[in-house]
This record gives sequence, C-alpha cells and structure tokens, in this order.
Amino acid sequence: MLIGFNRKTSSFLSHQRTFTRAVTTQSFQVNGHRYCVPEYGQHVVGICIDGCCPEYLKSAKFHMPNLYQKMLAGSSGHLSIVRSAMPTLTNPNNMSIVTGVSPAHHGISGNYYLDASTGEEVMMTQPELLRCPTIFPEFLNAPDTVVVILTVKHKLLSMLTAGLPSDTQGRWIGLSAERADDETSSSALAKFSNGEMESFRDLLNEWLQVPSVYSAESSLFMLDLGVGLLDFIRQTQPEKRVLAYFSTTDYVQHKHAPFDYEAVTFYKELDKRLGALHDRGAVVGITADHGMSDKTEQETGLEPNVVYIESVLAAHGIAGGRCILPITDPYVRHHGALGGYA
Repeated sequence: MLIGFNRKTSSFLSHQRTFTRAVTTQSFQVNGHRYCVPEYGQHVVGICIDGCCPEYLKSAKFHMPNLYQKMLAGSSGHLSIVRSAMPTLTNPNNMSIVTGVSPAHHGISGNYYLDASTGEEVMMTQPELLRCPTIFPEFLNAPDTVVVILTVKHKLLSMLTAGLPSDTQGRWIGLSAERADDETSSSALAKFSNGEMESFRDLLNEWLQVPSVYSAESSLFMLDLGVGLLDFIRQTQPEKRVLAYFSTTDYVQHKHAPFDYEAVTFYKELDKRLGALHDRGAVVGITADHGMSDKTEQETGLEPNVVYIESVLAAHGIAGGRCILPITDPYVRHHGALGGYA
C-alpha cells in the first residue's frame, strides 16, 4: 500500500515504490523512470481520488477501517507527502500520475488552453496534445500483462488510453463510468472478454443503471466496476499481471467540506471498495490530482473570493487583454468553471 498526499495536490510519482511487494526482476523504462513489473498473477492498482486533500481522510478516519487498520498497518503500508504538479487541475495531474513527469514535459498544462494561432479556446482532452507516452503501452510490452483503465469523467479517457494497441481482446480495456451504458462501452467489454460480457450489468448485479456524473455514486460505481473487471481477469486469466488505474470524480469534494455528513459517508463507502481490492491481494497506491479549499472571502465566508483578471488589467490601462480559465471543463455543476487556479 502506497498513499501520497499533499495539502493542495499530489502526483503518484514514487517510481521505485510503486510496486512495493510481489515484484519480479523485470522492469521497463518510461520518460526516464524505471518501473518494476509485478509477479505473475499479481494485480497493481493506482487510484486517483479526485479533489482529496488530507482533511477528508482525517475527518473520515474512524469510518475507514480498511485503509487505516489494514492497508496502512505494519511494514506493507506507507503514507507520505508527495510533490505536487502545477496547475492543480484534473487533466494535468492525471497525466502527471500516468506519465511520471510534470506538465512541462507531458504538455497538458490545463483543462483548457488558448490556441494562439487560431485564437480559439481548446479543451485539452485530445491525445495528440500529449508530448510523451504514458506507462501503459510500455507495460503491455512485458509478457502476460493486462491494463485496465477506468475513469468517471469521460473527458480523461482518450488521453489515459493514448498509445495503446488497437487489439484490445484480453489485453486492455478503458471505460468511463459516465458512458458505461453506451454502445461503445458495451462493445469494448465484449471485445475485451471475447464475448463473455456485453454490458456492465454482467459484472455488477447491484447497479441497475449508471449513476449521474454529478453524484457520489458515480465514483463508487466506477470502483465497483474495477473490482468486477479484476475478478473477471483473475477467473479467466489467473496468470496475468495487471496494471489498473482508477480515477474518481470530485463532485462530493466540491459540494461538501471534510466534516460534512455527505463527505464522511462517501469516504466510508470508498473504504469498502479499498477493502475489496486489498482482500483480493492487490497492491494498491492512492493519491489525488488536487486538493480542495474554501473559495470565499474570510470575513463573512459568504462572498466568493474572486479576482477578475481582465477587469484588473483594464483598470491599469491594459486594454484588450484576454483571460481564459484553464480549469474550465464540461462539468459545470462541480465548480461553475471557477476554481483556485482559474
């Protein structure tokens, strides 16, 4: 168990410690960092808890027995502060986690960027914008390996799966919880399982439908789907060495402070999924893409603490300045396209 958090953000960049047990002498190198390959039959799972600053874990500590009493107990558990990547947004940090390098190297500098050649604001979700590979394609070059990539937010999927081969049968699968019930996802499940699965319902009896992306349940659904897929692989390909990456959504963290009932309840349910992975013998690493803090002025805590950059520039005689919001993404109910690095 490896868990790394920074008060504002963190990146899963402890390369030599990523696979802390059950590793072989085999290794592979990506972007200047060397990684160990797990033993045959071993599953290694990296989890990005979107928007999780340490206060959320502290507030829910007594409701998370799997994390604190099992996974972090003894010499097999490790908790530390890790270095963050700027800007502290979802897209840049997810890509830092899976490439092992900073945005300056992998090129995903925000959720949005300004294309200076056209003057258009462009959402940074296209894999062509990546300047370096992720760890997943190189991992698949090792024998008897499988990659599983799950995310709640569909916007991340094309970048997370960049560079993976077109032949997915039994080798890799990438799905978003947001679109788990569409034809593309059903086709991906069928192709990966050689026709044994046609829908997420073949794995999850307790979920009758895909929950809204604007809910706590969307992250729990995604993790349940991950546990189900790993169980399927263990049953059908028990010798396979699996690298899985699961990325949640931060709807709860944007809406609720660490001590709120809704937040504590979410982490209690999250802990059940962590326990399911741990009990199945997986090596689990957890980090966050960014943290969460109040965005209101300090005196009353009622008004948003916002600086409108274009207005400031105009007030100082700088006319025609243009400011884009790098945090902007399609999930406007999370943060109204505003944030600490807008």
